[in-house]
Amino acid sequence: MPSEPGQPTAAGFREIVATVLELDLAEVVDAAGPATLSNWTSRKYIELVVALEDAYGVSLSASEIFGIRSVADLHETLRRRGVVS
Repeated sequence: MPSEPGQPTAAGFREIVATVLELDLAEVVDAAGPATLSNWTSRKYIELVVALEDAYGVSLSASEIFGIRSVADLHETLRRRGVVS
């Protein structure tokens, strides 16, 4: 089933993460986060949040943003918002 316009697929989510954090797509795994990726700096994380908010048409709350510690957390936050499956 195709995604809605402006709604990237799950693969698109990982591509956005890889692009913003300047990673190979293979490095974008659920457990990846600031503790395991040197590219996941505070500046890059803000860029990532903004890119995902723009791509999915959502605005994450401060508590959501500060609670994310991994790619899996980020994906789950967007899933709870109903923009990824």
